[in-house]
Amino acid sequence: MSAHDLRLIPTDPPFVPDYEAAFQARERLASFLPRADEVTARVDDEIAFVDAGANTGEIHSPACAAEVPWDWFIERMDAAWPSRFSDLSTVTPCCRARCSLNDLEFTAPAGFARFKLEALDPDVVDLTGEQLSELERLLGTPLRRIWSRY
Repeated sequence: MSAHDLRLIPTDPPFVPDYEAAFQARERLASFLPRADEVTARVDDEIAFVDAGANTGEIHSPACAAEVPWDWFIERMDAAWPSRFSDLSTVTPCCRARCSLNDLEFTAPAGFARFKLEALDPDVVDLTGEQLSELERLLGTPLRRIWSRY
């Protein structure tokens, strides 16, 4: 049986909330998802790619909506790695639009972040808009929802 995990990441990859805000958001997320196996708040030393696992599908340009090849994305990830993903700027291969790798549109959302809230196998369909807004208010930043399946 596969697990479905909810990951919430800031839309600004280097953003890290202060300890108290992260603690409060973790506690609040746990109250929203009482059947989750575990709820954590985590800060990585560097920006990392947070994907949707087996839910991951196609990638599209944010400018023209054309599908972007996975091999191009992997090459761009390799090029961004020496900066430890602090420089995510790129040019799409389809329409030559300047954007961030974090702005690419995945059929199942994904993104780059140092901070993440994670609920393991929460046994819910999704958070409500009000719940997400409350977490964003506590953390002081907009969040991106990533449903991962493993």
